[in-house]
Amino acid sequence: MDFSFSKIKNTAKEKLGSLWKSGGVHVISGSFLNKFVAFFGSIVIVRLLTKADYGGIRYVENLYNFFFLVAGMGISNAVLRFVVLEDDLKEKRSVYRFMARTALIFNVALVLVGLVINRFYPHNGEFGSYGYLLYIMLLMLPAQYFNDNSLTLERAMFDNRRFAYLNLGFAVTVILGKVIGAWRGNLLVYVILGVAIQLGFAIYLGISNHRKYFREVEAGPVPGEKKKRIITYSLQYMVTNGMWALFMLLDVYLLGRILNDPEIIADYNVAFTWPANVSIICQAAAMFINPYFIKNENDPVWVRKNFRTMYGINFLAVLAVSVVMIILAKPLIFINGGPKYYNVIPLMRIIVIGSLINNGLRYMIANCLAAMGRIKVNMAVSVVGVVTLAVLDMLLIPRFHEYGPAYAGIIVHTVMAAIMFVAFNREYHIIGGPKAESLPTEEKDD
Repeated sequence: MDFSFSKIKNTAKEKLGSLWKSGGVHVISGSFLNKFVAFFGSIVIVRLLTKADYGGIRYVENLYNFFFLVAGMGISNAVLRFVVLEDDLKEKRSVYRFMARTALIFNVALVLVGLVINRFYPHNGEFGSYGYLLYIMLLMLPAQYFNDNSLTLERAMFDNRRFAYLNLGFAVTVILGKVIGAWRGNLLVYVILGVAIQLGFAIYLGISNHRKYFREVEAGPVPGEKKKRIITYSLQYMVTNGMWALFMLLDVYLLGRILNDPEIIADYNVAFTWPANVSIICQAAAMFINPYFIKNENDPVWVRKNFRTMYGINFLAVLAVSVVMIILAKPLIFINGGPKYYNVIPLMRIIVIGSLINNGLRYMIANCLAAMGRIKVNMAVSVVGVVTLAVLDMLLIPRFHEYGPAYAGIIVHTVMAAIMFVAFNREYHIIGGPKAESLPTEEKDD
């Protein structure tokens, strides 16, 4: 077998050329830049705000994210799948219009409910002075969700370059608004600018996407049976994604309720920032590959081959980054928050271990199952995981304080990753079992 350097070079060049033409380089690099911009902005914000104000605004954003978990009934998750599956442009517009309108109506109602809940919600002690910001922040929810739908449409139309440019521009603008608010030392300005930016982008993306894809196409009615499948898939995906997102939200919420200290919230968020951004690797790859897994979901040979390659590469990349973070924890915390946060260095190293298990072992399995319509396993595992995490948090936080959620996360992510891998292997026989060609194609959940 010829392992010559020239052959390796030519093969790599061919693969990179193919990835460039498909827009894969744009999607992956754009996603990395997007996350980097958000991360860099968070570093600036941490340094501009006091510990108390940073803990306060993170508390409010955490409450807002509880509402965003159920925004649009999860329809943005269905945009990619159901637009990709339609071959006719008229049908693509029809299903997209149905999903966008349904999400908007639901979100307006959700905002009204959120305003009422915030009026009567008992914010603990020092957090009470920040509660009024949630009223304003909730107003941007419909626009933010519409932006998610619009950007997902770009991926569903396989316009990878346009998606990358728009996504990056959007991220830069949002972060600039937050930095300006933090620089002014005014959290009210911080929140109002966020609302204005989300609304401005929603108007621009709505008009731009219509002109780009649907100007000459009339939308038709969507059959009732298809509406039902869209809503069912969306709700299942919402529960699944929502459960996993609850991992971080629950940690911060229970720390605030049990310990009632904004500075502990600030410490935990700073310690969590670097490990949380390990997910950039998984999300960038998933953003590019999902449409292709959807298109080939009935080809078990293709799924098996590409999943094994993707899973292995993703794990090695996450492992490498995690080891670097553990070794360089002190300088990373200095970059992120400065010397005043050196007390969280041991905490960050523990959280990195949980992140390695979650992003290196679990994420890609859950992502591929969901993309290919096999979401019930995801949903069941995520519900059990969140319930277990909540119980462990309540047991461990009083004893270990901010270290409690970190220990709980390692336990829960390990168990969930094992269950997910067994479930995926049972269907696709990634390890052992019959050859991929003989695998049965099971009916999908949607």
